[in-house]
Amino acid sequence: MLGSWSAKHIFAFCLLEFINKIQLTIHNSDHGLVNTNMRFFDENLSHIQEEISSIMSDLPLKFQLRFEPPYLDFKQRTLGLPHMEKVILRNMNKNKSIYMTSISGSSVHFHSSFFEDKKISPNGTTSFNVVFLGREEGHVESNLFIHTSEGFLKYNVRGTSTFNHYRIKPLTGIKMKMNTPFSPLIYLHNPFSEPIQIVEIYSSGGGFQLELPSGEQKGPSELWEILPHQTKAVIKVQFQAKLVQNHTGYIRIKLNCPYKTLVVPVEVEVIPDKEVGVFHPQGVLDLGVGGSKDMPREIPVCIKIAVILMHGQIIRIFIVNHLKLLLPLFQIT
Repeated sequence: MLGSWSAKHIFAFCLLEFINKIQLTIHNSDHGLVNTNMRFFDENLSHIQEEISSIMSDLPLKFQLRFEPPYLDFKQRTLGLPHMEKVILRNMNKNKSIYMTSISGSSVHFHSSFFEDKKISPNGTTSFNVVFLGREEGHVESNLFIHTSEGFLKYNVRGTSTFNHYRIKPLTGIKMKMNTPFSPLIYLHNPFSEPIQIVEIYSSGGGFQLELPSGEQKGPSELWEILPHQTKAVIKVQFQAKLVQNHTGYIRIKLNCPYKTLVVPVEVEVIPDKEVGVFHPQGVLDLGVGGSKDMPREIPVCIKIAVILMHGQIIRIFIVNHLKLLLPLFQIT
């Protein structure tokens, strides 16, 4: 009888015996034996397929779903230039559909779309997009959590943000007092030997309003022309801190030559009046680039200082609305 069996039949029989003897129990991490009824095979191996499909239905989710690629590496990407990649999810189960519920993550550097299809049929696929927009130069790595009807999976994402030759900087990590205006200027540098032209600037989310650096709402297109190797203020962001919460938005700057869209993330945390600290209306003290023979630069800041005794009792509070700091440029490295 064995002589009439093909090599494929013998291999399938050995595989099933191996699974029967060493299959791990699903409900705990201990090794155990799973008793199954002996089955006979016909020539088309349909019973083996049913047996393997039954086992696949009870395997953990990481064996039922496969990511393509297995992890997402954005490699090196320029700061302020978003980059998008597609991820495919494949259902390896031949009998059961899997329903996708949500995607979550804890990193502000990575953003994901929703699933193209909420239901993955047996042997079917779905996909979603991931956007990498770094907030600072350097390497970052995080996980996205894929929630399904069968549980959740972690998906590793990573990338490195490099220097932006347009010299745009995210406006992040900013704390403001209640009822305090926030009005930073956004500067753009032309690294080319030819002029560049901005065709559009707009904001999304967070309640941030835009106006020209002069404070006007309209102006000629020459205002957004940047000469070769020139650094120029192109837009002013207006924000009024009215609610104690985090505010997040994005400023998008479209160029026509070369055609690109630069994205400046804006994050402002509005804190209660009782908290003390030093605050600057631009969000940061940006002194630019200078040399040891340049004149000192004068920068206004807002400061609120509390002097506290060793036992924690506040004895005096100084409030200064416009304190000017003389910052000599030779301190810049």
